[in-house]
Amino acid sequence: MGFLSLNVQYIRSVNACKYKELSEFFLNLLDVPKAFTSRRYIWNWIRGKDFYKTISLITINLAKEFLQNGTEENLVKIERFIRIVMSTEPNESVRKSFVWNITKSVPILTVDTIQYMSAERIANIVQSDEKIIFDDHLCPIMQEIIRLKKDLEQSEQLVAQMLNLTDE
Repeated sequence: MGFLSLNVQYIRSVNACKYKELSEFFLNLLDVPKAFTSRRYIWNWIRGKDFYKTISLITINLAKEFLQNGTEENLVKIERFIRIVMSTEPNESVRKSFVWNITKSVPILTVDTIQYMSAERIANIVQSDEKIIFDDHLCPIMQEIIRLKKDLEQSEQLVAQMLNLTDE
């Protein structure tokens, strides 16, 4: 598909004010080379709040679907959308806002997002009992944290049993 037809399709999707249509458009763009870097495309010239909100909503929905179904394809798309925004947006406050919008809805830790998160937010995600989405770079760290959480739970159970024995 040529760049002119993609630009027209983008304009139609935005003007239709239908999230699903715009979402499908952006998901299809993942297969187009340089779709988020080339100046041939309108969305690379005009990137307003709606652009980032839409991309964050798509990412959130993909993450929620991944947490329910575990589809590897969704994980790849999540990672690609995050990388696209982080690598193409020059404004750090926009990147931080983008990450905040995603992480307030789904527990996700990646090398790209962790630098824009507060220490408190990272701690809340790691300490929660929810499933967490993390990338390959953080896998060894997260596996160790999971192991330590299990060890802590076992230790707490053992202490509780010991306290029960001393009470009798």
